[in-house]
Amino acid sequence: MIICFHCNSNFILVLSHLSFGNFMVEYNPFGLFRSECVNAISNALSELGYSSFEFSLEYPPPGISADLAFPTFTLAKSIGINPNRFALDIASRIDNSKFNLIGSIEVSGGYINFRVNYPKLALITFNSIESLDLMYGSIPVDKPLRIVVEHTSANPIHPLHIGAGRNAIIGDSLARILKFMGHMVKTHFYIDDVGLQVSIAAYGYMGVKDKVKCDLKSDHFIGLIYAITNCLIEIKRINTLLSTLKSSNANVDEISKLNSELSDWISVAAELRERNPHLFDVLSDYINSDPDPIASINKLDLDYEMGLNYAKNIIRELCTMVIDGFKSTLSNLNIEHEFWDWESDVVWSGDVNRILDSLRRSGYVKFDGNAWIFDVESVCRDLGLKKILKIDEHHELPQLTLRRSDGRTLYTTRDIAYTIKQFKDADMVIHVIGHEQSLAQTQLRVALACMGLMNYALNLMHYSYELVHLPGFKMSSRRGRYVDLDGLFKEAVDRCIIEVSKRNPNLSESEVKAIAKIIAAGAIRYA
Repeated sequence: MIICFHCNSNFILVLSHLSFGNFMVEYNPFGLFRSECVNAISNALSELGYSSFEFSLEYPPPGISADLAFPTFTLAKSIGINPNRFALDIASRIDNSKFNLIGSIEVSGGYINFRVNYPKLALITFNSIESLDLMYGSIPVDKPLRIVVEHTSANPIHPLHIGAGRNAIIGDSLARILKFMGHMVKTHFYIDDVGLQVSIAAYGYMGVKDKVKCDLKSDHFIGLIYAITNCLIEIKRINTLLSTLKSSNANVDEISKLNSELSDWISVAAELRERNPHLFDVLSDYINSDPDPIASINKLDLDYEMGLNYAKNIIRELCTMVIDGFKSTLSNLNIEHEFWDWESDVVWSGDVNRILDSLRRSGYVKFDGNAWIFDVESVCRDLGLKKILKIDEHHELPQLTLRRSDGRTLYTTRDIAYTIKQFKDADMVIHVIGHEQSLAQTQLRVALACMGLMNYALNLMHYSYELVHLPGFKMSSRRGRYVDLDGLFKEAVDRCIIEVSKRNPNLSESEVKAIAKIIAAGAIRYA
């Protein structure tokens, strides 16, 4: 085979019919050259009696015929020696023939310039690429860890939007990098199927599932149901409140504020009805026939947490539809999760109740009626956790409600149980969640420490990121206003098709589309 290797002295080295069998394999061949340079300098300094000095190498500027350079100025100044003289003394004690990759050494104005032996570096490089394949370029860790990376984990009530897309891309990239380093990584998606938002979507879905045909991608269909249901319930709630206030001669300003809020929701309703009039009208009849939709939703939410079959059937059906949509969307960006964990399974397993019992026994839980309140700040103070967990000493942490007075638990409470489950087969757990969840993640770590699980608290990492901000546009899933990832990918593909066709007119339509999808995925991932 013929291999051309371009080096910085502007010559081309042609290697013909090489046999790589007798050369070493290195994950980082140039790093081996750097190590040889460091060892050469260290040995020379020891011979000169300066073994305790620290030094660093640097890349020479363009125009200098060298690959690495050692500037002697700082060391020379500290011992009162002319830098160029010092450099010559060091260089005279280096025999590059004793090294594998040091090709030549040259002193210039206080610098010791090292040139790599390109033929040997090329042989090691190509042999390493051939032997290591996709692992070439990685630097394996000495002690591989079992790491869980939980990412994306969007609520299964609407399609993935660009904010969730940022989470997914960060999480997937992080997992890939950790695997590349040699860690044993598992990727998890935490399905948040317990809670009021899912129950709102499920309540709406119950009213239309046998009356309206799903003519959209499943997650988009549920997203529209969720937004319409929210909107109609808000309009009904505000109208009821206005009637009560007007009959009681309430404050004019309060009524005016509610009228303004009502006007906003009516505008949202018009937008949503335009997208699917039949779905909107069926949901409107369904919700208006219910004397108290909010009470119905709260009951569904509690019944699901309690594990009642009717609630399990409808919510699991809805969530599965949305998750199927998620998987399709993520596959466009070459993102897959190895495990899909249901939040409800954590609840029904009894783990959440065991967490509550453990925290109650700690003495840091107080009760407000039937509500359970966890005193996070007192735990930090008594156990010295702010220093241990690197929490701002001046930041007072608010209390955490573990369970509402009606018996429903909160997300963070359930997340404590889930995190403990994650650690069963992991040395480190990484939660990829937006910056706005920093407080909840801190409270979670404090709770783990309070339960005696300090190792978990120390090895739980919140990998945070900032939200996506769009100038002049505010996303709101409750209003059905968001930039979905499917739409973004489609637009990227369409634009790429134009460019690929322009630059490659001889390609078939299927070839153009296949290339466009690859480019679009890369563009979105690295945007």
